Amino acid sequence: MKRRLLTILLPLAAASLTAGCTTFTDNDVAARVNDVEYSHEDLSGIIDAIGIPEESTNDLGTIRSVTNTLVLAAALHDYFRAQGIEVTDADRDAATQGLAGSLPTFLEAPDEVRDLLIDAQAHLTIVSALSNGAQAQLDAINAADVYIDPRIGTFDSATSAVVALG
Repeated sequence: MKRRLLTILLPLAAASLTAGCTTFTDNDVAARVNDVEYSHEDLSGIIDAIGIPEESTNDLGTIRSVTNTLVLAAALHDYFRAQGIEVTDADRDAATQGLAGSLPTFLEAPDEVRDLLIDAQAHLTIVSALSNGAQAQLDAINAADVYIDPRIGTFDSATSAVVALG
């Protein structure tokens, strides 16, 4: 469990080490996956809960990594529902324990942020355990209608990642 959690969270931590800052002052939608919307406030809350150093909280690489994780988790949510794959309370409890053990500020995060992280972690853990996990992720992303605020970047379906514009 810890290894999977670290695999998911390491790209977020690595992104925090990159340079370049931008501040978002608009409260519009940061990302939308099908009918699920994430605000810039959601992204900031997750970045705080992960424990990203303050000097990197507005870094676009960090913001894209968090956005990418949320996009994948939301796409998997819809995919799991369509495939009849259930995320159980036990899955959520395991995700909660893993996040609490790995992220020092997780338990201090607002309920909404914790819920987003728990849901994302549970979905990502389940898909990584599937024998066809990589294909399931690809199928989920390909079936999703993804919008990314252009100030963050764009969603590149070829790489299944949030990338810089241009």
